Parts: sequence; structure tokens; C-alpha cells
Amino acid sequence: MTTATISVSNFRHFKIDDENTLGFGKLSVNINDTNTFQIEGNIQNDTNIIFTNQNSDNNFKNQIINLPLVNKYSVTLYDYSKSVTNRYLKDRVDNKPGNVSNKLSKLKLLSQIKVPCTDDNELTYLVIENYEALNEVLLIESQNQLINQDWLKFLDNNKEKNMKEKVILFITDALFNRLSSIIKLDEYFKDVKVYIDCVTALNEHLFGRIISSSNQLYQDKLYFYENVEVGSVLVSSTSKTSITARSEGVIQINTFNGSSDVDFICFLEHKSNISGLTLKNYESKQLISKSEELRDSDTSINFEYINQFYKNYLFYNHLVSEISKNDKLIWFHHVPSEVIGYLFVDLTELDCTKYNGDLLELLHLSNIDYIKNIQNNLKDMINYNNSYPHIKQFNIQPVSNMIALQRQQSV
Repeated sequence: MTTATISVSNFRHFKIDDENTLGFGKLSVNINDTNTFQIEGNIQNDTNIIFTNQNSDNNFKNQIINLPLVNKYSVTLYDYSKSVTNRYLKDRVDNKPGNVSNKLSKLKLLSQIKVPCTDDNELTYLVIENYEALNEVLLIESQNQLINQDWLKFLDNNKEKNMKEKVILFITDALFNRLSSIIKLDEYFKDVKVYIDCVTALNEHLFGRIISSSNQLYQDKLYFYENVEVGSVLVSSTSKTSITARSEGVIQINTFNGSSDVDFICFLEHKSNISGLTLKNYESKQLISKSEELRDSDTSINFEYINQFYKNYLFYNHLVSEISKNDKLIWFHHVPSEVIGYLFVDLTELDCTKYNGDLLELLHLSNIDYIKNIQNNLKDMINYNNSYPHIKQFNIQPVSNMIALQRQQSV
């Protein structure tokens, strides 16, 4: 049987009115597993990694979060132009990435790769998973000429980097088979490793793996001690944990891949005024956490913005749940000023505003998604029936993160 320790940190409440309150916090689920095997990684130096496309960079960052924390050494990620895309510092407390991303398109020529200058005791891993220029040349003999010329230029560009002593190549089997017929790669690198999935192989090579004998799926319930109903719960769409609203103030927690942390927002309804929130375990009645009232000093987001976020939440849910296709013109007549207001909201400033690491970062991202989805639904309503000659059509812009209409919503 899988057991876990559940905790809630940064637990705050914000009173909308006498009958509605928002609860914010970070929920942590730590799986208690006494039967695990750890496969040790091979990292023994400060390490640098060069990726030749965005996908490899993103995959690495997503995977390393769940890998063993080996913080004795630093790890620095680069794109192929030698720009840093992330630094995992020595003595870090987790493997979460920063906010810089790899913006370069897929590598076209090997000669575009610039190996960074590093200290003598550091190792560099070059991950090559694509070589786009080969797709532009049809004849094998032409490809051979391209590879030869391109390789010589790559060597010349990096001639002072001592690659034979300091650089390990991870390359896909398809590219290895193509290049090794012309180039003896092991003569130029400290080592050459060939895999179908280079990023996963590199992560395992560096950090190892944890193999668990227990089921990493876990479910539990918490409840709000106060007489409240949970209308809905928001969590990040990237979370491995879901939080679902149930009746009588209960929230159900499901985690699907071991221990995890998740920021959440609860929309709470109550018939009488409450001064705070208390979360307890549903079965054991053990106290999990008591909330504190949100203060100005807790967040960079002002309280007026929070109230507007709540209005957007109500408007979105009312729009989606109660308006059928047959009522569309009636809806416009009922709330014309709100409809016009939402249609012409300029999201440029909101999209550019960042609250990275803020207690209410999830609220800000959710607010943007609500407004985008409101706009998208309203434009769909306008475009639904072309038989109305006096309604001008809008061009519908696709929205990447649709918020599902359910009691748990992810953004």
C-alpha cells in the first residue's frame, strides 16, 4: 500500500465578499516508499551541455525535475550559438529550471556549433539530434561533399576547445551511421555515445534513476473545517497532481507519478462570514494547515486585480455553462457592455507582465487564460450564424490552453 505525507505551505485566503473566498497555497505530496533502488549517475565534474534544437532543451528540463537531485556539481545548458539557456547551480535544492528558453531553430549546419570556453576540470556534452542541411541535398555524393566541408569548418571554429579531452558527443543512431561513413568521430571527441533518444540517455548517464517497487499513484482527501463548499479548483496544467472539488468542503487529491508539488487556487462558497480556512485530512482529521489572510506584502499583484480575476472566472463559467446556441443574440442583449468590454480587452500588457515565483503567479496566468477563452467564445458566437447580415465577423484566433469546464480546472 502506498502512503504519503501531505502538507500545504504559503496558505492564504482572500475574502471576495461575505459569501465567497479564494484560497491559495502550495500542496506537497511526498510518497513514502521504503523499497527503492537508485542507479547512480556518472556526473563527477561541473558539466556543460550543448543542445542543437529547442525540443532537446525542453525535454531535458522536463525530465531532470523528476531525476535524483545530484547537487554536488553545477550543470549549464547552452544553445549551439554558445548562449546560456539554464544554470543548475551547485548545492541547489531542486532541479527546477529557470525562465530562459532555447530560441534557436533546429541546427542546419555543424559549423554553426560553438563550443563554449570552460575550466579545465569541466566536461562538455554535445547533443546532436538533427542536421537539417542534409534534407536540402538529394544526391549522396553531394551530401558527402557537404559533410566534409561543414565538418572541417566546425573543427576550425572550435580548434582551441580541446574537444578530444573535454567534449563527449551524444548523437542519434541515424546521424551516427550517416556521418561515421565519412568521419571517424571518436578521433575528435573524448567519447561518442549513440542512442535513439539522446536526451533521456544523457539524463540517465549523468544523474541515474530511481526505481520504485511501489505504486506511485496516490489518492487522498482533505476537507475545509469551516462550513464551505468548494466551487472549483485551479492547478497548473503541467502538474503531476490533480485536485478535484467534491461536496461538503472536500477536495480530492490524485498524484500520478510520485512525489510532487502543485500551486492551487480554491473558489470557496459559504453562507456565513468566515475569518480563515482550516484544512484537515478527511480520514484521520489531522490538521494539515491553517490559512493566513493575504497581505499586500505577500504578492506583487494588487487586490483590485484579484477581484477582477474573480469576475472573469464568474463570467467565463456563466458564458460556457448557460448559453446555448439558440440564445446567442439574447445573451448579447442582456450584457452588451460586458460583451463589448471583453471583446476589446488588449492582452498585450498582461501577456508581457511576469510574476515568476510570486505567490499568485498561477492567478495571473489563469486570468489571462480566462480572458482569452471568453474572447474566443464570444467570437465563436458572433461567427456561429452567418444569417445575421448586420453582425461583422471576427477572425478567430486559436487559444492554446482551453480551460475545461469542470470542477477542477487546469491552466
